[in-house]
Amino acid sequence: MALAPVTAAYCQAMPNDPGFMNGNQWGLYNSANRNADIKAPEAWSLYKGDQDNVIIYISDSGLLCRDHVWAGVVDIQKHPDLRGGYCQNYRDFGWHGTFIAGIIAGLTNNNQGIAGVNWNTTINQVDGPSAGSLALTRENLFTAVSNGAEIINMSWGSPSVIDLGLIGVCARAYNSDVLMVSATGNEKLGTINHPSSIPGVMAVGASDKEGNYAMNFSNYGSGISVVAPGGNVADTLPNITIYSTGVRHWRDSIWVEPDSNVNAPGYWLCTNYFRPRYKWGGGTSAAAPFVTGVAGLLKGYAKSKGIVLNNDDLRRIIEITADDVPGTEPGYDEYTGHGKVNAHKALSMLNPPWEIKKGESAGGDVELYGSYSGYVPYWPLIQSVIINNGQRWRVHKTIQLPRYYYDFANPSKKPYVCIRGAQSAGWHYSPDLTGKKNDAQLIGLIVPQKNPSYLTAHTIVYLNWNNMQFYPCSPVQVNFA
Repeated sequence: MALAPVTAAYCQAMPNDPGFMNGNQWGLYNSANRNADIKAPEAWSLYKGDQDNVIIYISDSGLLCRDHVWAGVVDIQKHPDLRGGYCQNYRDFGWHGTFIAGIIAGLTNNNQGIAGVNWNTTINQVDGPSAGSLALTRENLFTAVSNGAEIINMSWGSPSVIDLGLIGVCARAYNSDVLMVSATGNEKLGTINHPSSIPGVMAVGASDKEGNYAMNFSNYGSGISVVAPGGNVADTLPNITIYSTGVRHWRDSIWVEPDSNVNAPGYWLCTNYFRPRYKWGGGTSAAAPFVTGVAGLLKGYAKSKGIVLNNDDLRRIIEITADDVPGTEPGYDEYTGHGKVNAHKALSMLNPPWEIKKGESAGGDVELYGSYSGYVPYWPLIQSVIINNGQRWRVHKTIQLPRYYYDFANPSKKPYVCIRGAQSAGWHYSPDLTGKKNDAQLIGLIVPQKNPSYLTAHTIVYLNWNNMQFYPCSPVQVNFA
């Protein structure tokens, strides 16, 4: 992509939803401090989101929406501010999934409730760990991938549980061109939670209402991608957390007297009640769906312009257009990653003077890179291959770029160049690349004045001596893109 200056004045699209107009949704638009929001009105002036243009899933507790018919001993009022598609749990005992869905795609400009990052997008739901076991969560994620999911939000995680099966499912999702977005966690730890720590998963931390890093709770560390509005506390305090859709649930019980005529014992007849509501909530769980929403806008906007963006493209565009957070190091840092997500700058990358060029190059020079024992996520098996006795082999290659990029007016300026992970053929864990979140690395970029520009990249493949098979692929099958 070529670099160019961006103008300072933009158009804005301001919806009429009460939660947006009264300032509750400061993460979208904060009139008092524009450094705190994601520049949503400016992004909406370019694209607002279409109903069926992008397939977004949430892995969460449930989804109370307006588009489902229910059966059973329940009393449910549909949520008027959410459009639902595929849904495994339409009741949402925990409210969390409905809250996340509203941030991503609350129905917008309809004179009620809230605005979503996407105005008109359908949300699909599969159960996450809070609605079942981790084993079921893996199956449900696989269902989402099989159903054509393009973006999956996972606002959950653990600082201590590492699940190899989940790593394998994430590998499958990556290779199916799904962008997986996950929260880093609210424990104020210097490491990010699983599954946000899995290579190929976009890890999102939180920023507060002042636009600063949410140091009160947001986990940080190697592998964090960006931050997004999550509030000042990981709680439900009003005004300083995030405002979104929610569910009010309660249960009434009526005692049914025993019937001696038919020898029937007495019992309690329970009825569950579900009512739509709007509520406050903070944490990295609330930050992740802002990024999922921006990725949905970016994917949909690209489709409307005939541009094909893969999951790596979405991630890298969001990262390189993120704004530095006050008080952190310029560029990448372990607290805020690449910075706070900027929806307008991300969508603007699809317009002139920006230009996206893509290319592929197979194979490369191969050298033995040491022994290895560990696991290699291997998506065709939906599991992780354990290598107890093996070797690492390094594949590296110099690749000529498709055009000249030298800028005589500013020789230090270089294009953004991104290398897709070896996930395009499977992907791996390597001690050398721990925390990098990309298993294929850009080693160098040369932009000479008179000769074609070129880059050097490398990746690692593994030989398992037990079966003499390479994982995730043989060196000659490596494809840099």
